[in-house]
Amino acid sequence: MVEKKEAAFNIFKHNLVPKYTKLKPEELNGLFQQYNISPKQLPKLCMKDPVAKELELQPGDVVKIISKSQTVKERVFYRVVISG
Repeated sequence: MVEKKEAAFNIFKHNLVPKYTKLKPEELNGLFQQYNISPKQLPKLCMKDPVAKELELQPGDVVKIISKSQTVKERVFYRVVISG
């Protein structure tokens, strides 16, 4: 078994990193129905991305990203994880 290296710092504590949340299967269905889309239509997030590695995301997982904005309180984005 490969040991997971401990990061030198916690990436999620940096003020420029938005909040990432892996969606549960029931949340996925609601998302796809609400926007009438499929996972292929979502923007991509490579599983080699530092956040994806830290959250141990796998290809096909969908994450909700909430970032702060100067014009609106927060912005919400969705990304599907790819193996790239």
